[in-house]
Amino acid sequence: RAAIERSIAVDPDDPSLRLAAAWLALEMNAPDRAIIHVHAGLARETDAYRRGQLLLWGARAADTGDPALAKRWRDELARLDGDGLDELRMSARRRRGRPHTNLMMADAY
Repeated sequence: RAAIERSIAVDPDDPSLRLAAAWLALEMNAPDRAIIHVHAGLARETDAYRRGQLLLWGARAADTGDPALAKRWRDELARLDGDGLDELRMSARRRRGRPHTNLMMADAY
């Protein structure tokens, strides 16, 4: 977590760092912190799949305290067009607990 936060301090506009930070925040049961990272990532991310990842995890974070935001992000995910998005949309329908982040695989499950 500390390395990701240091990386964000060096390059706050890198959305991939924001996604990793959001995963780590969710793993630490800090959805408000995850939402901050997702907002920052969405402000810069243009790739549809990566934007979809931010929307998916942001919606999961927002479920706990801001259902309207969660719905907006799921709706945006539903409207995105690009490869691999069907998998993200299916995943958005499944309820999961806290993620277990594996940054070596650059993924969370």
